[in-house]
Amino acid sequence: MPVLGVALGLGLLAVPLALDLWEGLRAREAVSTMTDQAEAMDPKVRKELLAQARAYNHVLAGERTSIPTSRILPYGRQLMGEGQGVVSVIKIPSVGIDLPVRLGTSEEVLSSGAGHLEGSSLPVGGASTHVVLMGHSGLLGSRMFDDIRRLRRGDSFYLWTLGKRMRYEVVQTRVVLPEEVKHLEIKRGSDLCTLVTCTPYGINDHRLLVTGRRVCDDGGEGRSSVNGALSVPPYRMLILATGATLAAVGWLSHRKARGRRTASPPRHMSASGASPRAPGRPSGRRLQRS
Repeated sequence: MPVLGVALGLGLLAVPLALDLWEGLRAREAVSTMTDQAEAMDPKVRKELLAQARAYNHVLAGERTSIPTSRILPYGRQLMGEGQGVVSVIKIPSVGIDLPVRLGTSEEVLSSGAGHLEGSSLPVGGASTHVVLMGHSGLLGSRMFDDIRRLRRGDSFYLWTLGKRMRYEVVQTRVVLPEEVKHLEIKRGSDLCTLVTCTPYGINDHRLLVTGRRVCDDGGEGRSSVNGALSVPPYRMLILATGATLAAVGWLSHRKARGRRTASPPRHMSASGASPRAPGRPSGRRLQRS
């Protein structure tokens, strides 16, 4: 039973971590594919895609654009988004989030990363833009946006789109009802990005909004700005290490106690000092007692 208990406890601790790592590997594969495509893209094509996305954002903000409205690509084709392709990357180093971003918020999209809310600005930055990204939380074996709850004012997160890195600094965190969408509106002259997830766990009747404002970044464009080591939040590793340590201590204590019981002499020897009986000659008195 002690062996079974230790094995079960370690299994319960390790399975969520293993699932986290597996989902992280899948997400990083999608991110790597996206960065490969962006790096191999013809600069003229990249420039045209960015111009299209900015024109789309100008229209959302009610501003004039150099591209006629009739020539602006529809939402589903912006930023190579056809076929639910990855259009951006959301990276939050402080909490170990590194997810691909796809257009839309369907269940298929949100089950594999973050989704871009249609009707919000496309993730290319610029004045009078407000990008809204949505992600699940509370899923078994997949953190997604679980850890945005740990972000505080002044923390940084990054968007990476078509070779361009944008740094945002958290300015506000709030919990609202699903119908309270005024906090997601575009503000004239501001460059904002809001991360959205359901809260509280298991109830999901409110929305957690973490809003960041674009700040100056020191370049950092290219693959190295988004690709790094697969990370696991330190607190999760601490939980696993603590569980493993407690299990090991319990097992060693059990072995030590068992060893003491095995090493102690039989009662009939220690009490009377009698010599041990020959093998195969049980005591009649003991048989009667049993």
